[in-house]
Amino acid sequence: MPNKHNADRRHHIPKMSFQVQNWPEYEAGLRRRGSLTLWVEEDALAQ
Repeated sequence: MPNKHNADRRHHIPKMSFQVQNWPEYEAGLRRRGSLTLWVEEDALAQ
């Protein structure tokens, strides 16, 4: 466990925070990310 050995001396980069400026565009992007298209062949459905 090499990472745990030096945990107290490791420097962590803080997570970047931001404020959303354009809510409609942000929500549209979330909707696009949530879209999932699956292609299933007829042979797979038959089994």
